[in-house]
Amino acid sequence: MPRYTERPQADLRDANTAITLPHGMNAAGVVTAVNDLYSYLHAINRASVEYGYDRLADIQLRAAFSGLVSEVDFPPPDTP
Repeated sequence: MPRYTERPQADLRDANTAITLPHGMNAAGVVTAVNDLYSYLHAINRASVEYGYDRLADIQLRAAFSGLVSEVDFPPPDTP
């Protein structure tokens, strides 16, 4: 089983900034949230692989992994 632990990076240039998002959201905030999630999963996967285990997505059932991702709650960014 491959043990890829490269961290992906979401980029605002890849987002559709022309659409209207609900609840005051914007594309930049979505990209930031995606990158926070990537960072979190990368940290978990890197540590897991360093200890000789598979990546989180490889050891969990798919439904459990998607449930975990949907429940991650990051604190809001600091506001000036």
